[in-house]
Amino acid sequence: MPLGISVVNRIRSDVRNQALSQAEVVASSANDAVVPPQLAKLDGLVKTNAESVKGRVMIVNTRGLVIADSAGPGRTGADYSTRPEIALAIHGIPKQTERYSKTLKRNILATAVPILHFGKTVGAVRISQATSAVDDSVNRAVMVLIAIGLLVLSLGLLAGWLIADQLARPMRRLEETAQKVYAGDLAARAEIEGPREQRTLAASFNNMIDRLTQMLQGQRDFVADASHELRTPIASLRLQLEEIVYITKSDEVQGQADKATAAVNRINSTIDELLYLSRLAERTSAAERVDLDEYVVGLVERWQVNAGAAGLSIELRPPSGRSDHFCLCAPDDLDRVLDALIENSVAYAASGGVIEVGAVAGGVDILDRGPGLEKGEEDQVFGRFKRGSAGRGRREGTGLGLAIARELIGTWNGKVTLENRADGTQGALASVRVPDGVVPEEVASDEPTLEGTVD
Repeated sequence: MPLGISVVNRIRSDVRNQALSQAEVVASSANDAVVPPQLAKLDGLVKTNAESVKGRVMIVNTRGLVIADSAGPGRTGADYSTRPEIALAIHGIPKQTERYSKTLKRNILATAVPILHFGKTVGAVRISQATSAVDDSVNRAVMVLIAIGLLVLSLGLLAGWLIADQLARPMRRLEETAQKVYAGDLAARAEIEGPREQRTLAASFNNMIDRLTQMLQGQRDFVADASHELRTPIASLRLQLEEIVYITKSDEVQGQADKATAAVNRINSTIDELLYLSRLAERTSAAERVDLDEYVVGLVERWQVNAGAAGLSIELRPPSGRSDHFCLCAPDDLDRVLDALIENSVAYAASGGVIEVGAVAGGVDILDRGPGLEKGEEDQVFGRFKRGSAGRGRREGTGLGLAIARELIGTWNGKVTLENRADGTQGALASVRVPDGVVPEEVASDEPTLEGTVD
């Protein structure tokens, strides 16, 4: 913008200076031909200079009457004394002005200078030029500057984008590597590239992942070794307890031995589940399209005996809304998750109660008539070795079933929740959802959940 303003001012100044210089040249050439007027010389003079300045050149006497005009001899004798620039010039004062010409009906640049002969003013020269020509020159210069500015700006943006891309590319690759690590790929490493700060960051990131991998592997090895070391004495202890039960005749001793055997079994189950949790990140399972409507039928049949032994009945709820429910995950993983939830319902439901199981869009709902949850326990019960208020006095179970269920379903981007029933009756609602199911989300959102169909 400063350059544009400078160029515009320079063009206008050059035009003004050129017109003023040309007028002075004409005045100097005509000073001895005005009095008396030598018309032939003056006519040739104005015509020649009019072509060079691309304007109109006229010569007037001291009364402002035209004695020579590049516009043609027909203008001779016309009175121009009322023109402000000529009125000043015939009194010896040069004048240059931009004004609107009523005769031409456009803006003109008028330049008038006195004609001096031996120091005496004998007439004046006026050069008039249309400002449109000057404006065209200014506009052309401005357009050229705009084009140059846009070109420079485009080149600058392109260079800036290339430089920024070169600087950001290592950071994007580092982000991609971090996403892979977050997804469980601990073998991913960042490429050491870019400026020194980025290379240092990538090296630190790799060192962190190396350290994290070593810690996780050490944790897994510790759990595996501890499990292995504990299995032998626990198995020996179980055999000794069985031998005591076999050889003793005392009911009291047998009762105590049975309690000890139950404790040993619980310890063994805890070890098995801790070992499973430690290896959860390493396991790989193929995803399958599971027909949930057929799946829940087999699930209910599988738990009929155990539920009946606890004095409970387990029933299949008819599907609500749509009858085609699917999800995408490993069936074995879904078995373990739902078995943990139903086992939890069987353990806490009151004798004579009913456990209801039904397929919904992208998952399964399980409702029971147990004690339910206290406020704030909905998420707490999924912690390792955490129990709700209803299970704190119970010795059965390891306290790891729900934790395994949440982590296992999480590997399929799924979600498991446990909350009180929303229909106002006592009991809990356990829900499993796998959002990567094939049922469209817009269809699933319009379908009522199982909870809405319970009487």
